[in-house]
Amino acid sequence: MGGKMPYYSLQVRDGEDADFNDLKGMYPDGRPADYAKGRMLYVHRPFDIATLKRNIAGLGENGSWIEVKRITKREFEWKKHQ
Repeated sequence: MGGKMPYYSLQVRDGEDADFNDLKGMYPDGRPADYAKGRMLYVHRPFDIATLKRNIAGLGENGSWIEVKRITKREFEWKKHQ
């Protein structure tokens, strides 16, 4: 990664709001997401995508699944200021 922290979006699909609230409350490193809109969280963290997916693997007990995407800094900033 060359020392640059990647940007990610996490979206709770299906399921209940409880899964989103769990994800929002625990975000993998104990820090809150950089920002959230609807059922989406946006984070800028020093994890690779595999680590991030492992960190959230325990969520989804209420019938949901969490989609994780690596996004660009431009998309991160654009979503943040919508």
